[in-house]
Amino acid sequence: MNEIYAKALKLLSRKNYFTAELEHKLSETYPGVRLPSVIRQLTEEGFLNDGRVFKGYVRWKLESGYGPYYIRERLYQRGVERSVPEIVEAALAEELDIDAIIASAIKKYRRTRKKMTDGEFARFCLNYLKGRGFDMSDSLKILKEEVTENESDFFEGC
Repeated sequence: MNEIYAKALKLLSRKNYFTAELEHKLSETYPGVRLPSVIRQLTEEGFLNDGRVFKGYVRWKLESGYGPYYIRERLYQRGVERSVPEIVEAALAEELDIDAIIASAIKKYRRTRKKMTDGEFARFCLNYLKGRGFDMSDSLKILKEEVTENESDFFEGC
């Protein structure tokens, strides 16, 4: 067990892992070995903390311009099942404003799509935001707020 514990510490010294990820990684190196005692010891000693890793992951992805739905899917791929409300709650706990992140993504997207008409931009931008994992109703609300009064045909065709 000491060898497995040492390997786990070495892995954790390089990167934060969710419990499921670490178990999978260790089981690749040590197939057939029972890992619960090592995982329990790492958790008790504070080296393995899914809550801390979750909050850090949510912060990292949101600051990288991804939304809650994208984050949920990436967590699932890592063996962690969390709901969108849990992700939004973690964002609020980390004092991250999802609406501000959406507004920033819209402005960034606008800089790359200067030659589009406003109506085209609105359609393409909503698809872009959906692909980044943001809620469509939130995205539409923020997109409308970003439009000035003289751009009244901005949402034509949406």
